[in-house]
Amino acid sequence: VHYETEEAAKQAIEKVDGMQIGEKTVGVGGFVKRADREKPAMNTFTNVYIKNFPNDWDEDKIKAEFGKSGKITSAHLQTDNKGRKFAFLNFETHGEAMKAIDDFHQKDFRTDE
Repeated sequence: VHYETEEAAKQAIEKVDGMQIGEKTVGVGGFVKRADREKPAMNTFTNVYIKNFPNDWDEDKIKAEFGKSGKITSAHLQTDNKGRKFAFLNFETHGEAMKAIDDFHQKDFRTDE
């Protein structure tokens, strides 16, 4: 919402911020430019998106290769509408997910065949 004056905006924030509407609590604050916003920490993810691996790889092959970086707790292999395979792998820890990224990011899986 855009207010005519800064004072009107401050009054709206004071009146509405924290207000309960149904089961929801309203949060209201002043505008913060994207560059000035707090960035969430990226140190807890365990899920890794994988693409550009050989088309003949199945879930077992993906687990065997990426399992070298850590324990995989779940895997999901899918094909998009253009026939390209991609996968999501969930590792047991964030450190293992990071190791997989370090080990495999931009790795060329092509062979001489």
